[in-house]
Amino acid sequence: MRGSRTAYVYDRVTGETQQLWPAQVPDDTSYELGTVRAISTDGRHVAYVIGNRDGNQGSRVLYVRDLATGTDERITSLPPEGMIDRVRLSADGRTVAWDVIVLTGSASGALGRVYVKDRRTGVIHPVSDPEAPSTLAQLSDDGRRVLLTTTPATSPTPGTPQPYVHDLRTGRTEPAGPEGSTAVAGDATARHVLLTRDGALPLLDRRTGAHRPVTTAGTALPDAVTRHGRAVVFTSTAEDLVEDDTNGVADVFIKRGH
Repeated sequence: MRGSRTAYVYDRVTGETQQLWPAQVPDDTSYELGTVRAISTDGRHVAYVIGNRDGNQGSRVLYVRDLATGTDERITSLPPEGMIDRVRLSADGRTVAWDVIVLTGSASGALGRVYVKDRRTGVIHPVSDPEAPSTLAQLSDDGRRVLLTTTPATSPTPGTPQPYVHDLRTGRTEPAGPEGSTAVAGDATARHVLLTRDGALPLLDRRTGAHRPVTTAGTALPDAVTRHGRAVVFTSTAEDLVEDDTNGVADVFIKRGH
């Protein structure tokens, strides 16, 4: 189809390129767009979405491709609940987490919900409060812990974000940072959580409760925290982080722990 866009994965070892597109496309509507959303640490599994250019349908259905077998597994059901936004995979690709933006027609306009699926058992776990907008930050490498941020419409503080970590094994959800902050990323175990508040990026050790300042002005992406929280990758326009930073544009930095 003219103007269509699909995703590809290139294997630098074998030189092979695979197109990410399901063999059997759903027949509920037209599909012309494909976008990669995540790749597992072992490099075997890739999560991607397909959709079309009709309004907000650019990311309707989520799939996971097994690059070793070339097979695709559809993760989300039809009809779609909403637009699929962030997607994360466990290190072995067995577990997939995603969030969905659901248009509500209310004053807030949209409601985010977070889900996790164990691809081996086929069980889908709703992680977030169905009545509070939530966004996914990261999934631990073992697929056990989910980092997310929820903004409640009611108590304790309406409209104030709160980061949480949800343990899929125990079913417990605990705060992963102070109220008013947002979870950005975590290390492989989700023990070390990178937060953002008013532009600043602190790194929280959930076990000890210690906060380590990373930068007073910056942004970061998922997977920005290395194992054990030893280093954080972020972007900043600040000119005083390193010497002779005179280019006047955003740069990428690495902050290492002491």
